Amino acid sequence: MKFHYLILLTVLLILGSCKLFLGISNPKKEQKVKLDAYLKKIDIDTNYNYVFFKPAFDSIKNLPFKPNWPDGFRPIQFKAFNSNGEMVSQYSSCEGSYRNLKIFEAYPPNNAWPIDSTQNFYDDTKMYRNYDGTKVNLNANNGDLNIVVYWGKWMGRHGKKLLLDLKAYKNSHPEYKINIYKVNVAEYFIYE
Repeated sequence: MKFHYLILLTVLLILGSCKLFLGISNPKKEQKVKLDAYLKKIDIDTNYNYVFFKPAFDSIKNLPFKPNWPDGFRPIQFKAFNSNGEMVSQYSSCEGSYRNLKIFEAYPPNNAWPIDSTQNFYDDTKMYRNYDGTKVNLNANNGDLNIVVYWGKWMGRHGKKLLLDLKAYKNSHPEYKINIYKVNVAEYFIYE
């Protein structure tokens, strides 16, 4: 009889979402000062730090993350674009561990699944804003590789780990100019 309860508990945990396994909490609104303090605390610089334009965020929640995937936003993710603005890599935690997938063992980062080659850096950056609400003005040709990482305090230890591992990836490839653009997800939005 105890075996049946164990199976039921396991099924409920799996169906509950990856939030439990990844240590993700519910997002809450934060002030820029607190978000910057968090980044500094985990030894991540606060340069190139942006937020979502809320209507853009709402629209991507209704789109597939990758070709042939179900619709929905995936936390703990990054996108990488070359100097021409073309997407060359994309990762989400729902694909599995980036260590097991050996995502960071190549330049540019490997892909575990096909990516949407129609996405580009210029369209992507239209979704982001500076904390003061002004539009982001970034050029892909300012770097050999431009990584956009979605982050939030609410993403827990795995989100923190991704930020630190991207920093280490950048440091392990000094022969390339790698920009890391950090976009806060769901703790700070620009509505207009």
